[in-house]
Amino acid sequence: MIFNASLDINAREKVIDYLKEKKFKRVIDIGGSMAPWAKEFVTHYLDILDIHVHLKNTGIYDDNIARSKMFVGDINDGYGWGEVLAEEPFDFAICSQTLEDIRNPSYTLRTLPVIAKEGFISVPHKYRELSFVENYTLEHQGIFGLSKPYIGYLHHRWIFTVIEGYKFFDTQEGKIIQRNILRLFPKLEFVSCLKELTEKIKDKSVMNELTLWWKGDLPFEIINGDFLGPDPKSVFEMYTDKMEEGI
Repeated sequence: MIFNASLDINAREKVIDYLKEKKFKRVIDIGGSMAPWAKEFVTHYLDILDIHVHLKNTGIYDDNIARSKMFVGDINDGYGWGEVLAEEPFDFAICSQTLEDIRNPSYTLRTLPVIAKEGFISVPHKYRELSFVENYTLEHQGIFGLSKPYIGYLHHRWIFTVIEGYKFFDTQEGKIIQRNILRLFPKLEFVSCLKELTEKIKDKSVMNELTLWWKGDLPFEIINGDFLGPDPKSVFEMYTDKMEEGI
């Protein structure tokens, strides 16, 4: 179940307060080796970078990180999760500013409820990913050999939104049900050319993060079942209409 989906700029502080209150014994951070922000409470890390090596000679590394256990692996497939899946379920999982970077976030989203009872996710807000946030304007285009500015962040591959009360037919339940769901859009080059979409966001606040909490399960979908078709017109309309839905 997804709940508390918001653009809350204080979400990380609330996670810290929650972990402090619950006194969980086992907390895992997925993809947090670059910038761990809950290290006082995290007992395990899973990332392609070994946090004990990557941060060893920085001011970020401290006794909290030194005491943690590191699983080194690629979270895009089952091989990277092998050691984690062999562990007892974790009390809480943090996955912050990670899903937008990786090639296969659906694998991570399916696996999180398997390895943890509940957790917290944050990703860049969709309107930020549709804005010229890295300021590669005309001045920078010549420096980097760009033919035009690009939207969002260069290394991000996905755009996200949360649809509240999403209706769908549940084959197990045999009926239509409503649930909050995380929707993923592949961040393709043509998105920056969708004039109707980019015009819509001009008057919208560009928030830093979309945050959500989950417990038990983590419903999600890739737009249109991960099929970009059946023709360009349909895809353009789908992105323009569906991207604006949700938080």
